[in-house]
Amino acid sequence: MNPKRIFITRTLTEDQVLYAKALGLEPVIQPALKVEIPENHEKLLKKLDRYQDAVWVFTSQNGAEVLRRVQDSEFRIQGFPVVYAVGEKTGEALAEIGIKAKVPDQQDAVGLAELINRDFQNNKPDIIHWCGNRRSDELGNKLKNGGFGYVDIEVYQTELNNIRIPDMKIDAVLFYSPSAVEAFRRSGGFDRNLPELFAIGNTTGEALSLESGKHVHIPSAPSTEALLELVAEILKTKAHSNVPLRRGLFI
Repeated sequence: MNPKRIFITRTLTEDQVLYAKALGLEPVIQPALKVEIPENHEKLLKKLDRYQDAVWVFTSQNGAEVLRRVQDSEFRIQGFPVVYAVGEKTGEALAEIGIKAKVPDQQDAVGLAELINRDFQNNKPDIIHWCGNRRSDELGNKLKNGGFGYVDIEVYQTELNNIRIPDMKIDAVLFYSPSAVEAFRRSGGFDRNLPELFAIGNTTGEALSLESGKHVHIPSAPSTEALLELVAEILKTKAHSNVPLRRGLFI
């Protein structure tokens, strides 16, 4: 069986590419976003010093990478507060720095806000959100409505790439964020006949559905592995029956 060609708007690891191929998929990868992390962390450190009793929240691995760079610099932070991560992959990145982050069962902004609300029913600390310039307002709004002091610190910048839509036949397109959906739109991706569309989670799926007007497939867990498995299932390309399908929990 010929592999099904899938267009992916985010870089995959070598293992993820190999797993896609084992599932009978042929990835065509063009990252929709470019992330820039500033070398000067002075503004961040001043805010952290101002809110020393605040809880930290990370909604991407990029935020965790910023903290790693701070810890590798002369401004190394000694001691951490209570820390939350939106998903297991972000939690893993923080664990590599020595932080055990709390992760919600529902790995999105809604689940994260609900977990924080449950943990702090009686006292409402300030929440520091390590985020990028294109963050969603959903988490902040839910926390502020819950009575928390919400402080967002932009620790990295995200720019939209111009995506070159391939002329070859594509059987599916995979999206990892609403910003990737926007980059695809700006590049004219929705001005053509679309194949099957897939999104990593509900927020991205909603943005993709609104832009495309098409049904969007969303995996049961927000992980690349689960997303690839769903693509293989929908496209009926499980060419290797001996490949174990993993229901990962990693973003």
